[in-house]
Amino acid sequence: MQRYEHILLALDYSQESARLIDKALDMVERFQARLSVIHVIDAIPMPDTSYGTVIDVNQEVDEPLLAAEQLKFKALCQQLQVNPAEQWLVWGIPATEIINLAKHVHVDVVLIGYRHHHGLAALFGNKTEEVMRHVQCDVWTVNLR
Repeated sequence: MQRYEHILLALDYSQESARLIDKALDMVERFQARLSVIHVIDAIPMPDTSYGTVIDVNQEVDEPLLAAEQLKFKALCQQLQVNPAEQWLVWGIPATEIINLAKHVHVDVVLIGYRHHHGLAALFGNKTEEVMRHVQCDVWTVNLR
């Protein structure tokens, strides 16, 4: 099995993501790897901000929804003991931002949750499948059903 030195954990805040976090901690311990965490905000409209903008978790903002995202992300990263330089809170399209960051910070593997979709969601695909098709490193998926 390949030895991974840098893992990128792509998180949403679903209830099922605890399984994903457990898997990330297991991989970090098993491989003695460095952990980076990304959460992509795509549900908060930010008209004066371009996609791909990294949001400083320590900067005060006026938007209550964004402030809540910052607090949640910062607390999670502290819990995981992630170096502040390895924390990425980004506004944009999730798959695009995960793919771009994986390339930019030279990760060995992206760890991401997967949910099976039905109907129109299956027709249009999902972020996990998009990441798997386009990222240039390994991808480990955790079934979040």
